[in-house]
Amino acid sequence: MRLGQASEGLYRLYMHCVPAPWPQFTTVDRQNRMPFSRLIHQARLRAGAAMQPRDLLDRIVRLRLSRAVLLASLPILTASAEPTAPAADTVYAWYRGDDGLQTSATGQVTVWRNRAATGTPALRNLDRISGTPLAVMCDTPGGPRSILRCDGLDAVWGASGNFGTLAASRTFVAYCRLASANDGFLFDGSANAPGLTRAQVRGGSWQVGLQPSGGGANADTNTLPTTTNVWQAHVFTFEPLTGATRVTHAIRDGGSLSYTNNLTSGIGGLIIGQNVAATRGLAVDVAEFLVYSRILTEPELQNAVDYLVAKWGAPVEIPPPACTVAQTSRVVPDYGLHALLDVQ
Repeated sequence: MRLGQASEGLYRLYMHCVPAPWPQFTTVDRQNRMPFSRLIHQARLRAGAAMQPRDLLDRIVRLRLSRAVLLASLPILTASAEPTAPAADTVYAWYRGDDGLQTSATGQVTVWRNRAATGTPALRNLDRISGTPLAVMCDTPGGPRSILRCDGLDAVWGASGNFGTLAASRTFVAYCRLASANDGFLFDGSANAPGLTRAQVRGGSWQVGLQPSGGGANADTNTLPTTTNVWQAHVFTFEPLTGATRVTHAIRDGGSLSYTNNLTSGIGGLIIGQNVAATRGLAVDVAEFLVYSRILTEPELQNAVDYLVAKWGAPVEIPPPACTVAQTSRVVPDYGLHALLDVQ
């Protein structure tokens, strides 16, 4: 029965004392689920034969008010609270595909602006470009949004003199999609001092770790297996210990792994899409990338990941509009405009 029909049936029952047929719709009960007709039957049994039909509905409400909600009159809330975007003043650097990707007329990225509100935000812009990274428009749950696309030869980065250095606790959160099974770096420090903090793909596995100055081409510790062509939320944390660093890599719905790295390297500057030497690039789409200068609490971490998944979903590239090109034979004048193509 539709809600409108159920409500009409209740109205007829209450106002006109129609004893049958009874509306058959389901209520939500904290202990069980019970059809409305059964509630009526229980009320009749408890009230006895002297129960008047006009008083029947009130008796039903008194019988189940503490445990049931009638679907015809109240909504059912089953979803948890919507995740909220992180507060900008709690993030060290924040790069959003839908707000901050500045491009040329051809869609090539020229700068990825920082949207965090700590420090001097403009200094943490990724304003150095390697190759030809692109801003690609995609369809998402919230409408069209741009994402950063690197093809393995591209990167965006910021110098350590502007971006700064992080040597204490730090967390990196990325929402990205591997476009191929090739090796390469999701991120790295853009300078060798104070060492390197990075995440890369090598041999079908994610590798996350630290390297000393000059170790830009080195492999790191295997963490979790890679999955291509699937959008995933990744969390990378680096927590200093005494003479070591606890490294953790987690993927939403993909497991997590922690290990102790015997280095205490930090990160100077940031490069997304390649390693420090810009020689090992990754074919990857990146929708959003957040940097924190601390370890997030469990609720903060869960909210950040849920926010990314709810906002971006699985972005699908929006193809360019159709274009028809026609070329016609004609005599070309010796001077002036030569209209050889008619583009529609």
